[in-house]
Amino acid sequence: MRQILSALGFCLLIISAVFIAIGVFELIRGDSKSEVSGLIGMVVLFIGTGIGGWKLVQANRSPPGCPTCRRRSFASSLSWTLRPRDADE
Repeated sequence: MRQILSALGFCLLIISAVFIAIGVFELIRGDSKSEVSGLIGMVVLFIGTGIGGWKLVQANRSPPGCPTCRRRSFASSLSWTLRPRDADE
């Protein structure tokens, strides 16, 4: 599931980047048939979509060496060494 969500986020990011580039190019060129406010709205919308895609990729990325674990800090990854052993062992 993690890989699917990460791929979805990457696709959102790439598609958003294309539409941002198109919108910015049309704004710079200035001879577009679309209104300026529509182009600005498109750029802002796809910037938000791109940020959402990036966050989706970041949230579903696995740390190195642990493909099924969530990303953790170094201190929390050492917590297994600090826990006392169970009584039934």
